[in-house]
Amino acid sequence: MTWLMWLLVLAVLIGLATLWSPIMVKADRLPPLRSYWWLILMAVIWTGDALAGENRPGLERTTKGILAAAIWLNFAIVAWRRRGRSREVEPAD
Repeated sequence: MTWLMWLLVLAVLIGLATLWSPIMVKADRLPPLRSYWWLILMAVIWTGDALAGENRPGLERTTKGILAAAIWLNFAIVAWRRRGRSREVEPAD
């Protein structure tokens, strides 16, 4: 395998690692959504590069697409889990 293929494998592993955290951490220990602003910026840039990356190699576009999809999915999981936690009814005293 060439180093470019290893880069793609590494991107997939990093993407899976970013998804592991919001799934395995308890919902009350997740950081607030406003702390993810830099990840959203990276995801927007990488999504644009993956979709319309002119004169870029296909493997680079694929790698950025995988990482951007993992970040978007990570953000969606965190938002969903935090929303579910906020809708839980507090017990009455």
